[in-house]
Amino acid sequence: MSHRIDKINSLIKEQVADILLTSIDREHFQLVTVTRVITARDLSTAKVYVSLPNNSFKNFYEWSKGNLYDIQKELNHRLNLHHVPRISFVEDTTGEYVSHIEDLFAKIRKDEEKGNQVSPGTNSTGRS
Repeated sequence: MSHRIDKINSLIKEQVADILLTSIDREHFQLVTVTRVITARDLSTAKVYVSLPNNSFKNFYEWSKGNLYDIQKELNHRLNLHHVPRISFVEDTTGEYVSHIEDLFAKIRKDEEKGNQVSPGTNSTGRS
């Protein structure tokens, strides 16, 4: 990925997070985190990945559809670019995936601990 795209991703991430901070319905969305932005090479679109607690992305997505025009308009105003990519919101499931992997590792450790507990009179394979 080019340095220019990286800078644009960073700018969009920062500005969208700030726009959401000031415009979001705090009553329904306590904590919305913009985790990353991926902009197309031709700068036509940008996927804004957001993370929300308690599986509330569906509600956020519905809210964002109704407010996307205003968010995009504010982003266009804030960024000093000839062409500002059209944004869309995507659920970031990285946290869920990491949690799942950590659970798998915990299970493996637990199984290994059970397997390493050798009763008296047996070897490590569990045989006498």
